[in-house]
Amino acid sequence: MKIYKYVLKLAENQAVNIHNNYKLLDIQIQNGCICLWAIVDANEPMVNVDIVMCGTGHELTESEKLNYISTVQQDSYVWHFFERRT
Repeated sequence: MKIYKYVLKLAENQAVNIHNNYKLLDIQIQNGCICLWAIVDANEPMVNVDIVMCGTGHELTESEKLNYISTVQQDSYVWHFFERRT
């Protein structure tokens, strides 16, 4: 098992290609980029993980299907990140 970093886009929905058998750890800003860290097994096949970003005060749909990951502050914005369960 290793910890890998994935750079995220500033987007409401995105698919991140991660090794299967993963554990999402945190999302923070590093060097101006929004980054996701996860524990992964590099021997596992890759899967797409759906990441949802929602700003404070914005509508959050399908909240019952979302697992909270982290909240980050970027300048005057506050972004909340979730993994969408299938």
